[in-house]
Amino acid sequence: MGSGNGNVQVTRVIDCLLAGAGDEAEKSFGDAITSGRVVRLQAALERLSAEGAGLSILLVALTAEDKISARALMRLVLSGRAAVSGVCPLLNACREDCLAQAISQQSLARRQVPVLRDLMGALFLELRSESNSFPLDPFTPSVLAEAAAPDAALAMEVLNIRGKLGVADAMVVMSLWENVLEAAAQRSSRISELAWILVGKLQQVGRQKQFATCRSWAVLLRWVCSVVRHVDPLEWCCSLEAVASLAMRSGHGQQLLEVLDDLALCTEAVAALRLRLSNRADDLCQDSPAKEGYHAVHASSEDRESSWPLFELRAVPCWVADSDALAEVAKELERIAEESSTIRVALDSEWGSEGDLDKSLPPSVLQLAVDVDAPKAWVIDAKRTSQELGVMLSWLLKHPRVRLIGFSFRQDAMRISRLLPEVSDLGQDGVAKLLEAKVHDLQRILPSQGSWPGLGAVPEEQLGLGLDKRLQGSER
Repeated sequence: MGSGNGNVQVTRVIDCLLAGAGDEAEKSFGDAITSGRVVRLQAALERLSAEGAGLSILLVALTAEDKISARALMRLVLSGRAAVSGVCPLLNACREDCLAQAISQQSLARRQVPVLRDLMGALFLELRSESNSFPLDPFTPSVLAEAAAPDAALAMEVLNIRGKLGVADAMVVMSLWENVLEAAAQRSSRISELAWILVGKLQQVGRQKQFATCRSWAVLLRWVCSVVRHVDPLEWCCSLEAVASLAMRSGHGQQLLEVLDDLALCTEAVAALRLRLSNRADDLCQDSPAKEGYHAVHASSEDRESSWPLFELRAVPCWVADSDALAEVAKELERIAEESSTIRVALDSEWGSEGDLDKSLPPSVLQLAVDVDAPKAWVIDAKRTSQELGVMLSWLLKHPRVRLIGFSFRQDAMRISRLLPEVSDLGQDGVAKLLEAKVHDLQRILPSQGSWPGLGAVPEEQLGLGLDKRLQGSER
């Protein structure tokens, strides 16, 4: 689909594009395209094809010269015979890394922002245009995500435009969503710029400053309501919580609250966000004398004993040492799932010193707990039960009523994925990413000032209880 440097060569697509040029193309575009533009576009296609130039370079060059011609090119790609062969190359060419390289090669760094804004705006307009015969329908979410990879923000908006998403698409979407959240936490300029294109028109007079501050959070909320909600109907509010926490962590909770009614979100989302943004956690993210030292106190929690009453386990963990005992655990989980509308299953793993030396090893121990009226907890010998444990974990991942919970779960996902069957088209790293996306990581959802909160700080802040961590080797 793409060359090694990420640019798509247009040699195989060019014939389809040229077939649509001339009088037929002029009629298709109406008044937006004159004969002169069609001739110039055809000449540019022929020249760049002969030079072996990439589609990214062509798009950037046309946008810098004449944004209408750039949109004309996209219309040609997304119409008639070119549609099927052109959609994925076009998405591949509009990836952030490909466009940045094209802009650098053409010495357009000083015009980068307006060129990218015009180009991406044209792309989204054409993808939504009725004249392109809805070319996204034949493509599965996984194919579209792959075409846009690794640009998760582009993929999320493309899936939003495609629509018709369901629970079966959850793994693809939630993997993208995790990457988008991480990019937003790192103040991604890509998300910030796409926000102006996608939600900029929502800003209202008198609140422009607040909107500008919160535009990245606004576009994330757009994707929660229009994409995540359809693939994760039971737990999509957790994704709202994650965005609210990011906004508060950056000190923008109050500004987001002020523009909340401007963002055209669904009623349930607005209500949940207003409640979340109005609570005391927002105050913790503001710079005020009353809050000085808050982060320092929590950051040093691993070096002190908690002054809070200690949390007491509601269930005594059972040791699972062999396959027969694990089979009983699996039966109990199936019984609970049949009797519950939603069950929360917490996962954690340990891998010992040998695992520290070899990061490709699976965990030696897996801890699993279920939050029901009579809570259950198990500590499982993963070495002795690895095959059967992998089957049980796969069942948990696929069950529609199971909500998986973890804390600082990225390393756990890498280890636990070694127990799961490898999916041929994903590879082991792909399985790890899907597992990480499926698990609700409390460290990333719960609010804290500065970096992600440590394990000791969370129960103190949320429950007013401390953890007995005398036998724990790390804070996370």
